[in-house]
Amino acid sequence: MTPTDKQLEANRRNSLHSTGPKSHEGKRNSSRNATRHGLFAVAQASEAHLKFTSAIIADLAPANALERQIAQLIAEDHHRLNRIREIETGIFDQGDPSAIFLQHAKELERLTLYESRINRNIQRNLTQLKALQTERKAERDQQMAEARLLAQINLSQGLHYHPDHDGFVFSSAEVNAAIDRDNRLQTARGRLATAA
Repeated sequence: MTPTDKQLEANRRNSLHSTGPKSHEGKRNSSRNATRHGLFAVAQASEAHLKFTSAIIADLAPANALERQIAQLIAEDHHRLNRIREIETGIFDQGDPSAIFLQHAKELERLTLYESRINRNIQRNLTQLKALQTERKAERDQQMAEARLLAQINLSQGLHYHPDHDGFVFSSAEVNAAIDRDNRLQTARGRLATAA
């Protein structure tokens, strides 16, 4: 729904009355709005931060740019959760926990809200990453199955197989290793069946 010309003019007139804080203290408080707790402040990429996020990204095993981007978001959100815990600890380290809770109830409530949002972001991004990885792995498995079949036909005719000629990204060694693994699994299953 787009605003009418009358509404736009009313908004312009109203904005002239909203000039922000006028007192020195009001301006100083306003200038700190974005950095009250530092949770969303742009962090310097410290060595510890990079080590932490890199370890999470490695565990998530992204294989392409999109997966790496989502893994990076997940790692950064985990780092933010750690910062929330540090901020809460800093608040409660100021004295008697009961008194501190009452004194900082609003800030603690806000941190809890941020924590919930961040956890939802992590779960949503994990779901998206796992879906992308599952799709990618299923496609790779399908392509490998096709490459194995084509390689076996060539081998039965005494010909060398070149997967790249059929548009596959696998090397001949990878396809041959997959065929060898399948053959060994079939042999093992056959022996177990006859032994039972």
